[in-house]
Amino acid sequence: MHHIPQIELQAIDGNPRDYWRFMSNFDESFGSALISPVVRKNRLLRLCTGPAARAVSCCYMMNAEEGYKKERQNLEERFGNDFAVSQAWLNKIIQGPHIRPNDKAGLQKLADSIKDCLEVLKAIGKRDRLGSEYSMVKTVERLPYDCRRKWVTEVVHFKGKHKEYPDIERLTEFIEESAKIANEPPYGNVSKTPYEEKKRTKPKKEAASKKACFSTEVRDRDSAATSVESTRTKSEAGAVNASNKKKPWCQLCNKEQWLPDCEQFQNLTSEKRLSFAQKRGLCNNCLH
Repeated sequence: MHHIPQIELQAIDGNPRDYWRFMSNFDESFGSALISPVVRKNRLLRLCTGPAARAVSCCYMMNAEEGYKKERQNLEERFGNDFAVSQAWLNKIIQGPHIRPNDKAGLQKLADSIKDCLEVLKAIGKRDRLGSEYSMVKTVERLPYDCRRKWVTEVVHFKGKHKEYPDIERLTEFIEESAKIANEPPYGNVSKTPYEEKKRTKPKKEAASKKACFSTEVRDRDSAATSVESTRTKSEAGAVNASNKKKPWCQLCNKEQWLPDCEQFQNLTSEKRLSFAQKRGLCNNCLH
């Protein structure tokens, strides 16, 4: 009886980025000559899902030796060719979302991804696809503003010293260094911008307390005003009304005069006077 490795392998779903890692792990676990072709063929079938499973489904009824070779051939042609692998990795780097200034995890994720991408593309001879001017610019555009500004400074200094632009290896090192600085405990927060620091240290409790005090003050003031108003005598109310008697004011010309005395109002037709009075909620006496 052959000993079958008990290592738990991650299935392949047809993503070209995973092809070489998957096949390397598979060969390490099932590439031994002591493992029969039947075991290798059936185990590879079980580890394929999605598009990968459809690519090897035709091998199910083949004999073990022929079926196993055909499975590997189909997987490599569909998901392991150099162009498909390099394009999948390139898309992951240049088409990802913009990283926000305080997204330490996002910056670290990009640093890890671009390092992996560079190593894979070097291994298959496609390093220049990531190292092209277009790919490098698109990668830099994903960085937070502060990192983009520092990279431009780096480019200017490098160009002045070496008479050429920095390559993809230097950009990879720069992103790794930026991620390391952003995630360095306990000094990671030192790199925050003044706006981020102000936002982080804003005294929310104090602001809430001020808001509560203001609401209480307004409520108490309104309550006191209501109490005073309710205790006024009729004579006091009459005196207030007399002192606050409305002054004449025309709603048409905005001058200090009664509406019927307004020359503009007098020049209107009866229909227009009526319409104006109704729109302003005035009584019919204003029409005369």
